[in-house]
Amino acid sequence: MGKLHNLHYLRGVAALLVVFLHYNFVLPEYAQKYVTTDGVGVDTFFIISGFIITYATQKKESVTEFAVKRLFRIYPLFIVVWFIASLTIYSNASWKDLIKSLLLFHNDYNYRNAPAYGFNLMGTPWTLTYEIYFYTIFCVSMAISQKYRVAVCSAIILIIVAGMQLIFNHEFSFSSQMSAKLYISEWWMVPTKILSTTVLFEFIAGMLIAKVFMQFNHKPGKSTTCYILLTCLFVIISVVIIFGFGPVGLFGSFWVALPLLIATVCIDKYGPTFKSSFLNNAGNISYSLYIIHFPVMTFFRQYFFEKHQITDTQRFICFSLMIALCYIAANIAHTLIEKPAIKLSRKICMRFKAPPLNFS
Repeated sequence: MGKLHNLHYLRGVAALLVVFLHYNFVLPEYAQKYVTTDGVGVDTFFIISGFIITYATQKKESVTEFAVKRLFRIYPLFIVVWFIASLTIYSNASWKDLIKSLLLFHNDYNYRNAPAYGFNLMGTPWTLTYEIYFYTIFCVSMAISQKYRVAVCSAIILIIVAGMQLIFNHEFSFSSQMSAKLYISEWWMVPTKILSTTVLFEFIAGMLIAKVFMQFNHKPGKSTTCYILLTCLFVIISVVIIFGFGPVGLFGSFWVALPLLIATVCIDKYGPTFKSSFLNNAGNISYSLYIIHFPVMTFFRQYFFEKHQITDTQRFICFSLMIALCYIAANIAHTLIEKPAIKLSRKICMRFKAPPLNFS
């Protein structure tokens, strides 16, 4: 399997978009509207996840291998950041809230809307909850049928989401801000909230694009490729002009993220290979950047912006310095935590390699 350079770059761009969105509060009010992308970064991440998981599992691998690789990809970095943040900026938080955050529970399932539910205590890891649920469903689908894993996974997600909404709401809504109308009083009730929002459909979109990408080997002419790219660009511009970027989900920035990803994979498959060391590095550190930037933002909010009055010029300088600091920290975290964790997961998979679990 060849590396999809442009898709890798897009992952880095998506992380930067999330950082810009969260850091725009630093800028003067007149400049904030120019540095806002709402949910585009998150929607792009979700669609990319569906694509990459499908693309990366073309060769048969056991459910155990898949689970080990995914867990080591997500948790080592998150645990380190969680531990440091718990001792510093979140030192006043209750142990219950800290444990909830570590276990990827959201802040408020009853009075905050889907899909974020008031975020995770650490901020951006609220999206990891959906990633974990998606990986779990994908594992089950691989166990049922490696060949038809995408069809099985898509069917499971569609049935569960629609079923949950119909059971608890007696109606179905495509809005990703809608979920099961159920008061959550115990932890075991949480899956009804997660599994009843259509934000999970974004993983389906990514999987389907990957299937189409892998099926078509015929290379179209330059004119056809140009038409596809121009159509995607037209859709993106039209959506942004008419509706704006919008919130995360199917009634929001999904319609910007989707054509953006389609255009990217078209270039990867049919266009020229574009080399960029900066974007390549941004793609490498995208997860570290995504996890680290929120605690850094919280630190500056608590110990700087809430205690000092600063000028507009100083705000622009702080904005640049915060992004630079996050970028450096993400590179360090990627080198010291992410890469060793990935290598360790591969060693574990090689040592305890299990036969593929397949009932098809």
